[in-house]
Amino acid sequence: LLMSSESIYAPLLKKILDYKENLKDHISTGGAKSMEDYNLLVGEFKCLEKIQEDILDIEQRFIND
Repeated sequence: LLMSSESIYAPLLKKILDYKENLKDHISTGGAKSMEDYNLLVGEFKCLEKIQEDILDIEQRFIND
């Protein structure tokens, strides 16, 4: 994960990283009570990863312009 601490995107990326870390902790400590719950949590994690990638792409384009 490459992001500038000076970037206007840094607070968003930090929040996404926090959400992802919380999800990982929740899943790894048995927080998913069913396979359906597990699948929902993994889907949420994947969605956060996609949003993170999109923000990093936008940030990179902004830097390069």
